[in-house]
Amino acid sequence: MRLKERIKLTKACHGQKITTLVGDPKFKTCDIPIRIIEVILDDGTAEYLATNIFDESITVDMFRELYFLRWPVMLISA
Repeated sequence: MRLKERIKLTKACHGQKITTLVGDPKFKTCDIPIRIIEVILDDGTAEYLATNIFDESITVDMFRELYFLRWPVMLISA
């Protein structure tokens, strides 16, 4: 999932970071651990991705490549 750059989760992320989305007992939601990945685009801007894949053998570069591969699939299935 792509995150907006201005949210608190992305401000502290440089490269990658593991954090927790805190649940809300009022809505009966649980805490969710996530991995935030900063991807630098060709034009120098940063995109932030959130995932539940914690395997460090899957690198930031791999996520960058996978992220751009998903767009044609989304357009076809839309």
